[in-house]
Amino acid sequence: RSTIDFFDAAVTYLIALEPELKKAIAEVDEDTVESAIRGFLMLSDAMHGPNYENQSAIANTGVFDLGDRIFTKIRYEEAQESSKKVQARRIGDGTDVQARNELRNRLKSAVVTCLGSFLEGVQHDAIPQQMLMTVQWSAITMQMEHCFKLCYEERSDVVDLPAVQREGLSYFFLLKLLKPFDQNNQVIQPAMSSVPRAVHFFELRTGYVEIFRDDRVERIYFPLPTPCIPGGPLDLAFEMMFETEREDPDKKNQEYLENMCRLVENEEFHAGIRKTVFSFTVNAYDNIKTLTLAWAFLMHLLLVCGGYTPRGYKADYIELVAEEPPGKHDEYVAHEVVPYVEETLRAMGYAFLLVCLIRCFSFAYAHLPVVVRELRSEEEEDEDGLGVANKDEVEELEDDDQATGVLKVDENGIGEVADALEREAYNDEEDEEEDGQSGIGFVGFWSAAMSSGSFWYELVFLVSAALAVGLDEPLYTVFALLEVCFWRGSRAGF
Repeated sequence: RSTIDFFDAAVTYLIALEPELKKAIAEVDEDTVESAIRGFLMLSDAMHGPNYENQSAIANTGVFDLGDRIFTKIRYEEAQESSKKVQARRIGDGTDVQARNELRNRLKSAVVTCLGSFLEGVQHDAIPQQMLMTVQWSAITMQMEHCFKLCYEERSDVVDLPAVQREGLSYFFLLKLLKPFDQNNQVIQPAMSSVPRAVHFFELRTGYVEIFRDDRVERIYFPLPTPCIPGGPLDLAFEMMFETEREDPDKKNQEYLENMCRLVENEEFHAGIRKTVFSFTVNAYDNIKTLTLAWAFLMHLLLVCGGYTPRGYKADYIELVAEEPPGKHDEYVAHEVVPYVEETLRAMGYAFLLVCLIRCFSFAYAHLPVVVRELRSEEEEDEDGLGVANKDEVEELEDDDQATGVLKVDENGIGEVADALEREAYNDEEDEEEDGQSGIGFVGFWSAAMSSGSFWYELVFLVSAALAVGLDEPLYTVFALLEVCFWRGSRAGF
């Protein structure tokens, strides 16, 4: 009986195949390139789990040097050739550049996926240190830079941009995973510093979660969807996800799932609005609120610095002037400055009213339905008496035949809300059908809206602006300064 090291044999095959890959890609020999791709993905799958024995075994097969040679030789055509050369090759051999680049993308993605698998659940520094000392990181950053340039220039004519962006993110994830092991910042940090624009580009599109595995915290990186990148429509704090019970695991899990379901419902509703001409009511709502605060602040700054006198006190001011004649400075301010200040404030008041109208419309159109739905959801929870189940309540519900299918219990007595949420969604659909798709009706909607503090806050906001214009008294806009307590930029302070 003979023993065969399958991993060593697979890497030996890939090493023998490597010199032919560049030619195979140029000739669009998919079979040869596909063999290499499957080989690297097979090695990656063998290390998933993580499988520490397979990671150690494959790390000593020479796969790191093999990856270096591929990253050094295989480069996108447009990244290394001028457009004239690319066009000449298209005419010369009749082969599509995009097809060749697709093979390059799949091959390099498979290699970097294999390298990333070595760091899955890593427990010791042996393999990371081996990678730090063996892998040619300049080749990794070069490939990441090429991916960045193609994405930044939007060269969809030569590459599949989403696939290239995923490849570039894979290089960035690999660098981020290894950075904690480079304690002296001698390898990873200098490599990342050599391509700062690419690092910044992919860092904005990277998210991560931390998991606890084998008595240690491990980071898992993942690509952010385009709407979630900084400045995107979903670049939000989502405070509701943090409003959960922290002490009781059962309550925490249930409230987390409930908040997640509400969040998904809200975003689905807003996604529909983003497809209409009123998309600004969602995308620019925070900017509109910031504008109202900034505009009100400028108006009151002008009120203070411009010597404005409230209209109700002008008579008293005239009497005071009659008793004690003003000096030249006071006369100049009263006759030359104050009239211009009043006209400017009058114009700013009209502009402020317009902004408040847009704000009020945005709230009523895109955000008030969400507020009403959440209020109704809370009322239904109170009526149903489901609340947040603890272990004692779970045992009571388990004995109750009516609770069957609403709340499941596992071996540890932990309540699961999946069935409850599913039934709740099903009942909501039935209610909507019974109402003829009219929801809760006009009266019910506005009754629920008037029970919300947000509704009255926005309404008073608009009324204060209307009073400032109607009564020609800009001091009524002082209510807008309360926005500093709710403004997104001040939440951390409060």
